[in-house]
Amino acid sequence: MLGPAPLCRCHTPGGDPVIPDFLVPVLYALVYILVAPLLGGLIAGIDRKVTARMQGRVGPPILQPFYDVGKLFEKENAVVTVTQNFYVLSYLVFMMVAGALFFSGGDLCSSYLHLLYHIYSSCSGRTPHTPRTAMWERSGSSCRSLRMNR
Repeated sequence: MLGPAPLCRCHTPGGDPVIPDFLVPVLYALVYILVAPLLGGLIAGIDRKVTARMQGRVGPPILQPFYDVGKLFEKENAVVTVTQNFYVLSYLVFMMVAGALFFSGGDLCSSYLHLLYHIYSSCSGRTPHTPRTAMWERSGSSCRSLRMNR
């Protein structure tokens, strides 16, 4: 009779782990941060292609979202308000933290943080469309309850 089967491929034949247990969640978080934008771009490209085919058109190439992002980075930076860059950057940071928490085995309630921040940032703008955008995000009452005293 053969010995017990190894628990996973991350252990050596002697039973010692190749990757220490405390680094596995960090590895999952890094994989999420690197793979999520690439996978999201590919899925968006496939969606555009399928939508075009359903409408009887050829459609853009599958890598078109990446071309669009490259073209966007080449454009001039137009900032409407001083805090706009802060909101965009902090939203991206919160999305990365929330996704990393989720995929590294963190609490799902903690990863809900990105949604709360997105609601606040959609209510903090000074455009006429801000209440409508926030209504979509919160699916309910107006933004007046979330606005800070200015």
